[in-house]
Amino acid sequence: MNEKVIIIVTADKYPNGDAGAVRTHAFAKIFRELGYYPIVIGMGDSTSMSYSEYDHVKYCSLRQKGSDIVSRIIGRVLFPMRAISHIRKMKKSLTGIMFVSGGELLLNYIKKIAKRNDIWVLHDSVEWYSPSEFSNGEKNIWYIKNNRLNEKLIDKSIKVIAISSFLENHFKSKGIDAIRIPVIMDVKNIIPCDYTHVNDVIRIIYAGSPGGKDHLKEMIFAVKRLSEEERKKLNFTIIGISRDQFEKSYPDLELAEVEGCVSFLGRKKREEVLDLIKRSDFSFLLRPAEERYAKAGFPTKVVESMSNGIPMLCNLTSDLELYLRNNENCILIENCDEDSCVKALRKVINLDNEALYTLKKNARITAEHHFNMYNYIEAVDNFLNQ
Repeated sequence: MNEKVIIIVTADKYPNGDAGAVRTHAFAKIFRELGYYPIVIGMGDSTSMSYSEYDHVKYCSLRQKGSDIVSRIIGRVLFPMRAISHIRKMKKSLTGIMFVSGGELLLNYIKKIAKRNDIWVLHDSVEWYSPSEFSNGEKNIWYIKNNRLNEKLIDKSIKVIAISSFLENHFKSKGIDAIRIPVIMDVKNIIPCDYTHVNDVIRIIYAGSPGGKDHLKEMIFAVKRLSEEERKKLNFTIIGISRDQFEKSYPDLELAEVEGCVSFLGRKKREEVLDLIKRSDFSFLLRPAEERYAKAGFPTKVVESMSNGIPMLCNLTSDLELYLRNNENCILIENCDEDSCVKALRKVINLDNEALYTLKKNARITAEHHFNMYNYIEAVDNFLNQ
């Protein structure tokens, strides 16, 4: 086996089951470009605990074969010990370990064997929860664990790749080596939309799991406030939540008025979502900028959309101000509120074809310049060797 082996361990659905897995794969390919031999241990579709290969990257899923709730719980509970077993077998040939997620037990083991075997450790830091995301706030177990990870467990023995300036500054303030790398993808291999295609209406898409993060209610209320003629120029598609789920969350919101221009498609496979994004004119995102989770994370859907040539209809959170320019590669929503959504909607439905073409073209150019994984190879190399 290659002597420069790197294990990347993540509880995400590697290789392409979720946003975290896509980011992990980008780093695996960067490591390959730098002459390392990356091996990913994850929780994607079952590989029967054996190794497989995806896009020239070796990986193993520790997910149970069964898809029932019991199998999923057992898989999550046993993930740390199973990952430790795999790492233990390869520790003598390891150059480095990249810890994405997997729990305190696993991280403590990684720190211990790294010290004993002169192995460097990286952490890919991508989130810091806010109490507002959970019904029980600061008492939520996932909130507590995430807080402990960022405040206590990640220490000076670990180098950090931070997805945002907020996280980078946090770790640097603790004397920990950190570098900021936003969401990155193999942008050059993503075929963008047809910029010249003209829809009869402006098609806006939201794709995600809103939960306590993304705000949809303000946008629906904003659509309701448009005139009937204005609504005829608009189609708003929501993926990731069904109409029934939305109505249970917002029982006071009557959807009958927006029946013709707002549709709920529920959960879709990633490939279907990307195809629907590519056939849209804008991708929508609204988050409260002052919340810690919005400052610490970086929305993957922004990079996915812009890589496909689809501009954002969003407010500024995280580091988006570094990349988004109003009326150039996006249409900005001033604040996370209904009035701002109404104002932005009226702007987008009155765009002419030339303006829309320019927005789409510039969105793709921005992605090529700032979110293409190959642009970060030298930075990662320097960071590992400093």
